[in-house]
Amino acid sequence: AAAWFWFTVQTTVGYGNQAPVTAGGRALVFTVGFISMLAFAGLLGSAGYILAYLFDDFMERSGARFLAIPWISCILWGAAYYQWMVAIAAYTIQWKYDRLDIHLDRGDAYWFSYISTTTVGLGDIFLEPEGINGPDVFIFSMLFLIGFTFLAAFLAKFSQLVLSLAGKGRTSFVDTLLVQRVEWRKTFANRKVAVAETDANGQCHEK
Repeated sequence: AAAWFWFTVQTTVGYGNQAPVTAGGRALVFTVGFISMLAFAGLLGSAGYILAYLFDDFMERSGARFLAIPWISCILWGAAYYQWMVAIAAYTIQWKYDRLDIHLDRGDAYWFSYISTTTVGLGDIFLEPEGINGPDVFIFSMLFLIGFTFLAAFLAKFSQLVLSLAGKGRTSFVDTLLVQRVEWRKTFANRKVAVAETDANGQCHEK
């Protein structure tokens, strides 16, 4: 239950069914939890962009370049995210019935999937701590992380779609990073050449 609590803190889900009550506990969440949230946000954002980029690259190499078109990619990633929420809902229904003998409605289960993978975490539906064990923490964490990544990939393609509609000549975040990486490599290579030429000229003058 403690591991699951930290997972909900780090991912900003925070259902609200568990919270620190001591000054030390709140200080720990305020410091370590805040740093964890920043790290998680950075990793998740990068994972979504990279996954979308790898998918586009694979489609282009496979001859299905039309699937990399922003509006088509938005539909594909949106569908993948929706289906994954359905999978989380189905697993949650089974988990609550097996562990706590609770019959969760399908609509409520899907609502739980939505508020969890979007990190809204309203707290009206949550995983009861008394039923969570070690394997549950791992399984639900993986389910949520994959859902986060699908959502991030969808948002990445959606932002690319908005940029493409807003004006030509604008590039996605990943493309910008790749261009910047190439420029950095060229700059570094030019500096190495300049240093080598300087050293060579210095040796010639010494002779």
